Amino acid sequence: MNKGFTKTYRKELESDIWKMPPLYQRVFFYIRLKVKYKTETFPTRKKFSIWLLPGQLITSMDNIAQGVSWQEWGKEKVPNKKTIKTIIDWLESNDMIGVVSNAYGTYIELVNWGLYHPADFEKVTESNQEWVTEKKRLLDTIKELKRIKKKSLKKEPKTYVIPENEIVLPEWLPLEEWGEFVKMRNRIKKPLTDYAIKLAINKLAKFREEGQPVAEILGNSIFSSYQGLFSLDGKKPKAFKTKAERNQAASKEALAEFYKSQEKDITP
Repeated sequence: MNKGFTKTYRKELESDIWKMPPLYQRVFFYIRLKVKYKTETFPTRKKFSIWLLPGQLITSMDNIAQGVSWQEWGKEKVPNKKTIKTIIDWLESNDMIGVVSNAYGTYIELVNWGLYHPADFEKVTESNQEWVTEKKRLLDTIKELKRIKKKSLKKEPKTYVIPENEIVLPEWLPLEEWGEFVKMRNRIKKPLTDYAIKLAINKLAKFREEGQPVAEILGNSIFSSYQGLFSLDGKKPKAFKTKAERNQAASKEALAEFYKSQEKDITP
């Protein structure tokens, strides 16, 4: 049996949560009992652990639902996850807990930890060398949690940069059409390699120098599910009878582009 205790106060009878359905108080009290009372590590499958300080907890909506279940006429009653999520959101909006959800679970921090548990405890930092008291704790505060959560909800600008070799696309390249072209290549199971991306950009640059609209060239290939990029001078890509002929033609085209790029590199 787990030992320890959590404090409760008569003034809670006048609080907002007491005016809510009983399950709200049950969930809040369950969190108060389940949060860590000393520094511990939470293991993950990514070969590293997450440090949890007193007053913090990593759990899930399913675990909370199971934890607050009850027996009614010999049958177990378990609230659904949607109901638990609604209660957790209410507790967070009333500054009673802080919540951050990610791939490792739902991270919860109990606000005013010192009100519900002894205030004279000490905890150790991640380095296991410096002891600090609760009043000096600056990390993982509710303000910081809200900042992190707000930042995670902010949409990042849409860019198409290949991180492996840091291939940055030129400014003149229409990103929307390029992104759709990449998706189309993936859809037809012909994904672009890093080198193929360079060849495609060089080819589009050549079309651009000739005064041809790059966006329309990309759109033409997207619409027809063409593997390559073709000029809009009225010439249609040759139709191949077999897959081998198509692959051979694509290889010849790639080699031609490669030799041209090599000639440019050795030109004084």
